[in-house]
Amino acid sequence: MPGQGSLPRLLRRYMRERGVVPEQLARMAKINRNGLWHWLRDDVDRQCGLTNLLRVANALNLPKVCASRLLLVAGHPDVDHLLRYPVGVEEPDLLARWRDAGPHNLPSPLTSFIGRQEEVFDLGESLAWNGPRLLTLTGPGGSGKTRLALQVARAVLDVFPDGVWFIPLDTITDPTLVIPAIARTLRVGGASGQDLPERLQAHLGRRRLLLVLDNCEQVLGFAPDLAALLTAAPGLKCLATSRAALRLSGEHERPVSPFPAPDRTAAAAELAENDAVRLFTTRASAANRRFSLTPSNAAGVAEVCARLDGLPLAIELAAGRSKQLTPEAMLRQLNTRLDLAIDGPNDAPARQRTLRAAIAWSYHLLAIE
Repeated sequence: MPGQGSLPRLLRRYMRERGVVPEQLARMAKINRNGLWHWLRDDVDRQCGLTNLLRVANALNLPKVCASRLLLVAGHPDVDHLLRYPVGVEEPDLLARWRDAGPHNLPSPLTSFIGRQEEVFDLGESLAWNGPRLLTLTGPGGSGKTRLALQVARAVLDVFPDGVWFIPLDTITDPTLVIPAIARTLRVGGASGQDLPERLQAHLGRRRLLLVLDNCEQVLGFAPDLAALLTAAPGLKCLATSRAALRLSGEHERPVSPFPAPDRTAAAAELAENDAVRLFTTRASAANRRFSLTPSNAAGVAEVCARLDGLPLAIELAAGRSKQLTPEAMLRQLNTRLDLAIDGPNDAPARQRTLRAAIAWSYHLLAIE
C-alpha cells in the first residue's frame, strides 16, 4: 500500500493533470474548501472521508486505477472492493462510473496476485493518462512479466471503451504471423494475407483499445508492423511483455525485477511482509493446508527465497513442494535452483513448469535472434 503521507502529493498531481486548483475542485466536488485544504496538508479524517474522496475522484474524472490509489493512500478500500462490498458508501451513485468496462478477453488467474501494487498503479496510470502508447515490460524468464501485465490490464479496463485484448505469442516463432494473430483476436477477417495489415489498420481507426502482446521475444521482427498499427490508430495503446525491448521509437521499457530478497535475520512478523516470503507462504499453504509461516520455519523460508534470488517462478515451483518437503529440507536439496523446483502445474505453459524449461526457452531464443 502506498504511504499515508503521499496523499497530498497524489491529490496535487491529479489536480495538475486535470488543470484545476483547490477552490475549483471544492466547487466541482461539492465539498468544504477547508476540508480539501486539510487533505492537501495531510490532515485526513479517515472516519468520514470516504464519501468526499469519492466526490473528488468523480469531479476529477479519475479512471479506476487512479481512484483506487487515492482511496488506498487515505486508508480506505480500493474501488474494486467497494464495488463488491459498498459498506460505508453513503452515495452509491458515486461508484457508478467504474461499474462498466469495455469488452476484454483477459484470462482469469487461478491464484492471487501478490506484491507489485505500486508497479500496477504506476503502469496503470501511465496507460490511463497521456503516457507512452507502447509500454514494454522486460525481464528474465520467471520474473512475473505476464502476471503483472494482466493485473495492469484489468486495472485499466474502464479506460478503453473498445476493449483490452490479450494476444499470447509464445507459440508463434514467425514474425509475419503476429498481425494475423491480432486480427483473429479482434475478429478482423475477409481479406487476403497481403491486405490484412491495411484492413486491420482501418478496423482500429479511431477506436480506443489496448493490446496486451505477451511473450514478444521470439518474434521481435514484427516490431515494424506494430509501429505501423500505432501510427495508423491514434487511440491504440500496447502493453507488451518481452525478454528484450522491441526497440521502436516512442517505446517505454519498464524492467520487471525479481522480488527483493528477504532479510534472513528478521523476525517472522517482519518476514511475513516481504513479497517473496508472502508468495512462498501463500502458494505453500495452497499445496499443503497445514503449512503456515511460523517463528520456527520463517528463517528457512527466507533462506529458500533468497537462494532463489526472489524469482517468482522459482519461488512458486519450490512452494509447490511443501507437501513433501519442509523449508529446511528444501535447503538441503537446493544444490542448484534447477534441482529443487522441478514440478509445476500441468496447466502452466511448458516453459514455466520447471526452471530448466525456462532456461532452455531463453537458450532457444538465442538461436532465433
